[in-house]
Amino acid sequence: MNSNINIKKNEINAIVLAGGKSSRMKQNKALLKIGDLTFIEIICSKITPLIHKILIISKDIEEYSFLNYIKYKDLYEEYCPLSG
Repeated sequence: MNSNINIKKNEINAIVLAGGKSSRMKQNKALLKIGDLTFIEIICSKITPLIHKILIISKDIEEYSFLNYIKYKDLYEEYCPLSG
């Protein structure tokens, strides 16, 4: 097996699963502020230098309208984001 795999940044996309029912925290964890940024902003800023584009999947994509990333609505809102 070759351990010297060369993957270019423009070949990698990231999918951020920003959903769930918030049943334990009673609020959307991705939108919690840490300092001046939301949790999802911090995550996206950390992975942006490593990847080509970020896709956000959520049951309520309007909540993430402030983010300049591609957004997709969950297909099955009653389940977790992994299902949609």
